[in-house]
Amino acid sequence: MGGGALRSTASSLMRRIGRMAHSTRRGSPPTEPPRYSHTAGTNKKPRIPLGRVLFKPLIGGTAITGAAFVAAAYYEQNWSIFDHMINKIKADPIATFISHGGRVSAKEAFLAFRYGVIKPWELDIYVFLAMSSLVILLRKRPRFHSFIRRNFEHRPASGVIRTMFTSALSHSTMMHALLNTWALVLIVPSVYLNGSPSEFWAFCSGAAMFSSLGSVVQMLLTRRAILGVGASGVIMALLAMSTFLNAQFDRALIRFPFFDLTSAQLLIAVMALDVAVAVMCVSRGWRLRSHAKRLFGALFGGFYFFKGQHLQEDLRSHFRLTSMLKKP
Repeated sequence: MGGGALRSTASSLMRRIGRMAHSTRRGSPPTEPPRYSHTAGTNKKPRIPLGRVLFKPLIGGTAITGAAFVAAAYYEQNWSIFDHMINKIKADPIATFISHGGRVSAKEAFLAFRYGVIKPWELDIYVFLAMSSLVILLRKRPRFHSFIRRNFEHRPASGVIRTMFTSALSHSTMMHALLNTWALVLIVPSVYLNGSPSEFWAFCSGAAMFSSLGSVVQMLLTRRAILGVGASGVIMALLAMSTFLNAQFDRALIRFPFFDLTSAQLLIAVMALDVAVAVMCVSRGWRLRSHAKRLFGALFGGFYFFKGQHLQEDLRSHFRLTSMLKKP
């Protein structure tokens, strides 16, 4: 065999060995996992940054809720449980005077409308329905999709604080918003008359924040992404508060032809359903919306009845005493 043939054979053999080595390297697993991968080479689920997902929303949301209650106590430091009745007595003659063509100030006209024309809590429900309807209308416009997702849909994994509050105004459909509004019409009156208007809105903001924490807890337990929208957590907090305000637990919430459904029965039934579904979501990996949101909302309502409203009254007393000491 000549030198040229020998060199050609050696070159062909080296190329074949090189191709075999390259294919072996491609098929074999890497000797060590990538530096920044949490899952390569293992069966572990990715780690969730608790600081961003849990502690940041917890601290920020609690601070905002506390500021809302402090502002409500300061603004209505002289409020008493009889003020709704007093305002009603004041509003009726003003409404009669206006109906006869009399002129009054804007403040008196607002008082006459809120207590003389409609019931005091109805205005708050109308505001909720109007804001929820606006969010639904904006959602239907493609140019506002990203705005709604960023500001009115709570994604627990994002760690965003503002959506913990604003997601209560976001509903998937108009029927969803109307059902929540109907629930508010049934539940709100007893809770609203127990406190001041500002305290009512502070309570709703606290319920929205705390129920959103329920979505975070469910996400941490199931390791599945959850989208939080709707006012179900706030409604459950109001239902719990309304139930505990009725000491006999016999207030009929919904009347049927053959029986009455009390607020206590509805609260127990919904909480039992949510506990069962939440357990199945954790143990079986069901992909359902956050039922922990309603559970945490009910817990907030119970906490506020037994402890929160007394703290709020202490805040009012503090501001009243401070104002008296400042007077000459």
